Amino acid sequence: MKVLIFGVGSIGSRHMRNIRELMPLVELNVFDPKASASTEALIDCGATIYNDWKTLIEWNPGADAAIIASPTEAHLEQAIALHNSGIPFYIEKPIGMPDQIAQFARMNVDRCAVGYQYRFHPVCYKAGAIIRDSQSVRFAANDDLLNRYGPDCLSYIAAHPIDTALWLLGSAASVDMVTNGLSVYGRIQHVFGTSGHLYRIDMGPRRSVVSTGGETISLDPCNEMYIDALRAWLEWVAGAQKDYRTATLSDGCNALEVMSKVRRI
Repeated sequence: MKVLIFGVGSIGSRHMRNIRELMPLVELNVFDPKASASTEALIDCGATIYNDWKTLIEWNPGADAAIIASPTEAHLEQAIALHNSGIPFYIEKPIGMPDQIAQFARMNVDRCAVGYQYRFHPVCYKAGAIIRDSQSVRFAANDDLLNRYGPDCLSYIAAHPIDTALWLLGSAASVDMVTNGLSVYGRIQHVFGTSGHLYRIDMGPRRSVVSTGGETISLDPCNEMYIDALRAWLEWVAGAQKDYRTATLSDGCNALEVMSKVRRI
């Protein structure tokens, strides 16, 4: 299998290592505009490095799959190019900017997935059943991410639980949430219940929990969920049946639509 990877930051590098673990013989072709700190890791993974993403696509016709892990503002252009080349892609969250929802919605790339890996968290099956039964849930998380990403709490810590809430409780009937870049808080009224949200990116240590019905469940990230989500998508690309947990491009649009309704203060 030949896989293209756009971006080798934190999440792109993780995907690169995990793909190599899952498929030792995979052919990796990577877009890395800087080819600096990540170069050693790229070489260790046996990746061919490109400093122009358009050349990456042009020189690899017939690639089996691609991962878009570049900065959010670059997602749409790269997704369109892959769409036009008929290459299924796995795109990191959020899929793009709020004003790009309609353009993403018009795409019809088969076997395209979004990186909402918390759907594959080891305790998600237990947590999901509790959330669905109670029809009410509160997500809370915090991490020290401000220096790394800047004041963009909505994109870097709220995207995952927003998708999880939509997945478990249905589409959003109303959104009452606010953000100042450092924090996000508020509620979503869903078709099948309500979800509360409270996130901060200016304080550690890292913590992620879901609370409902008097029970609090830890959802701290683990590499297992990233590997399982990636494995499910790669198997789908190869012709297997889609795993019910895999988020589609439509799911990515739904989460982005909710994020577009969060008021900035």
